[in-house]
Amino acid sequence: MNTTDYIESGILDLYVSGFLSTEEMRDVEAKACQYHEIKIELESLQNTLEKFVFKHSMEIRPEVKQKVIKAVKAQGTSDKMPVGRQVRAINSRNTTFSNVLAAASIVLLITIGAVAIYFSNQNKDLKKNIADLQSQFHNAQLLDQKQLNEAIAKAKESSARLKFFTDTGTTRIAMKGLLKHRNSGVIVYWNKRSHEVFLNVTSLPIPEGDQQYQLWYIDPKKGPVSAGVFSVKPGEMQKMKSASDAAAFAVTLEPKGGSDKPTLSNMYMIGTVSS
Repeated sequence: MNTTDYIESGILDLYVSGFLSTEEMRDVEAKACQYHEIKIELESLQNTLEKFVFKHSMEIRPEVKQKVIKAVKAQGTSDKMPVGRQVRAINSRNTTFSNVLAAASIVLLITIGAVAIYFSNQNKDLKKNIADLQSQFHNAQLLDQKQLNEAIAKAKESSARLKFFTDTGTTRIAMKGLLKHRNSGVIVYWNKRSHEVFLNVTSLPIPEGDQQYQLWYIDPKKGPVSAGVFSVKPGEMQKMKSASDAAAFAVTLEPKGGSDKPTLSNMYMIGTVSS
């Protein structure tokens, strides 16, 4: 059972205000015995209600007080004693208690009325909360549609990538590190027909904050052409700029943002495209 949902349903508020049936009240009490969170919340609501009653208790109006006195007197005179039976003296303390009890009943009725008004106001707040929830639900529907569109876009992207990697025109170029960068490795995927390029880092040292790695493709006619800068996060398939014609690919370390021409002294690796 989800105690949070049960508590937030408002049934405990109805319990402490006495608006539940006997069966429903027993069910609440059973759950309070079974779940500690419900018991604590129920006790808290009862304490809150008691404080409310004491804070908002009101003096009985004179006309109501007179009705109580008349009702008590009428009760005393209407009870006729059977003839011949012993009449016992009524303890004045008991009479006083009866009067107090009757008056307390009126106070209780007035208090219940005040509580009813209180919970009526609460009901207005509840209706407002419901309206807010409906608005949130509508927004959630819009959000769900947005998420659905994003999921569709990702699915299309995944489908396109799968088509790219399984295409017979896609070539895999495994580049190895040069000289002191022998432990570095990058894999480039290039499709001769679509000219698309993807890159996957297997191992590269993390550069300084003001530097970035840059991919180049060697065009037989134009020479080195930038395919863009990339991150060093291993296993992340990164889409690079298209390469119309490539005889080889190379990686250099450049200033952040990339360079127009490769810094040959900072070349980390190179890999040729198999014919």
